[in-house]
Amino acid sequence: RQNLRRGRLDEAKRLFGEVLAVDTEHAEACEGIAAACFHAGDYPGAVEHFERLSVLRPMDARPMINLGAVYNRQKEYDKAVAVLRKGVQKDSRSSEAFYNLGIAYRNLDQLSMATTAYGEALRLNPDMSAAHVNLANVYIEMSNYRKAIHHFQDALKLKPGMQRAEAGLLRAEEAIESNKAE
Repeated sequence: RQNLRRGRLDEAKRLFGEVLAVDTEHAEACEGIAAACFHAGDYPGAVEHFERLSVLRPMDARPMINLGAVYNRQKEYDKAVAVLRKGVQKDSRSSEAFYNLGIAYRNLDQLSMATTAYGEALRLNPDMSAAHVNLANVYIEMSNYRKAIHHFQDALKLKPGMQRAEAGLLRAEEAIESNKAE
C-alpha cells in the first residue's frame, strides 16, 4: 500500500501479485493491484482485478464504480453506464458513481441524462469542482449559458484559478454576448 501511495506502481503490482499468488481470494490485494493497474494505465489489468473484486465483495459498490471509471478511460461508455448503474443500485449515495455516470452519458451524447447524473453527484457532494465544470460544459452544449456560468463560478469558488473553469466561463460569457449581438 505504501508503494501504491508513493506512486511506485510496478513494485505495488509485484507485491500485491505475490499476495494473490498465495491467496487468490485476498480482497485487499486484489483491490490494491486493481488500483495500481488503473493508475499505471493498464486498463485490461484493472478491469480483470476490479471484476474479480466485485465477486469477492458482492455487496460493495466500489469495485463496480471503479470499473465504470476504467471503462470511461477506455471510451467504452455503454459498458460504463451498465456497470455504474449496478454500482448505484448498491450505493445510491456515491457521488463518484454519479460523476462517472455523467461522463459516460455525456460521451454517449445523452445530455439530459448527463445533467441528471452530474446534478446528483453535486447534490451528494456540493464541493466536487470537477462535477461543476463538467455539468457546465454540458450546459454549454445545450446552449444553456446562464446555468453554465453558474456552475463555472461555483467551481471557481471551490478552486480559485482552476483553468478549465476559467476558460469555460469565458466561453459561456462570450456565447451570451454573441447571442445578444445577433
